[in-house]
Amino acid sequence: MTTPDPVTAFIAHYRLDGPWSLHQQTWRQTALDAWLNLARQHGFDPTVVEFCEESNQDVATVEIDGQHYVVTHFSRRPEVQAELR
Repeated sequence: MTTPDPVTAFIAHYRLDGPWSLHQQTWRQTALDAWLNLARQHGFDPTVVEFCEESNQDVATVEIDGQHYVVTHFSRRPEVQAELR
C-alpha cells in the first residue's frame, strides 16, 4: 500500500473580490498565494520554480523537499491543489 503524499492532500481556497473580469490577469497569483500560505501552515517550505501564465489550469510549479509539484486550479470553484509532477 502506498502512503498518500501529504502535499497533495490539501486544497487551498482563494477569494477574488469583485467580478471575474477584474481578475483575469491576477487570479493565478491570488490562487498561488493562498496555496503557499496553506502549505506553510501545514509545515512545508515551498519554493516557486515556475509561474504558469499561459495555462488555463496550472498556476505554478513548486518544489518541496526535492519534489516538484504543479499547483492546479481543478474545478469551477476557487480552489487549487498540488499534483506530483
